[in-house]
Amino acid sequence: MLYFPFFLVAADISSHSISVHPFRLIGIQTDKKNFNHHLFTHMHFRLRLLLLCSFVYSAIVAQPRIEKASIDTLVQQWNHSHNSKDIASLKQLFAGTVLFYGRPRAEATVLATKTRLLKVPFQQEIVSPIELTYYQSGTVKASFTKRVTTDGTVQDYPAYLLIAMVDGQPAITGESDELTDEKRGFVLELG
Repeated sequence: MLYFPFFLVAADISSHSISVHPFRLIGIQTDKKNFNHHLFTHMHFRLRLLLLCSFVYSAIVAQPRIEKASIDTLVQQWNHSHNSKDIASLKQLFAGTVLFYGRPRAEATVLATKTRLLKVPFQQEIVSPIELTYYQSGTVKASFTKRVTTDGTVQDYPAYLLIAMVDGQPAITGESDELTDEKRGFVLELG
């Protein structure tokens, strides 16, 4: 008898027939009476192994999902910190590196930029619901329309924040708006 392990079949050359005998490949002797029992046991073992592997994979690879309430709170804190010009509060919200209007920047650079921009009369408000998009990487895109008033000029922006877990806490890892991204030719790719 010849065994073909890639196909899990056994070929009996003397009778010119091919029959399925998956257990002969792993050394289990079967007869027709016990074949169904062994097949069920083997399949049950494989199913349990598959479930175990899936569980381990999800525990290792999967990112914790950030709850909507946490994201809403973070976005509102970000908005309030701009209106109160509270750079210290903004510092607590940002990750160490931020994708800031299409360019990766250190947190210190982002805060220095905001300090300069917030020296002029400035007010912003979120005028739309916050829409969330979850990505496999663990990043969440929080999209909303912000209305900005600067020196008496009012303009709406389709803005977004990128949020991810950093040291066990949700943090802002990106900030931009669709108009700036389009103007700079930046395409956000989160996977």
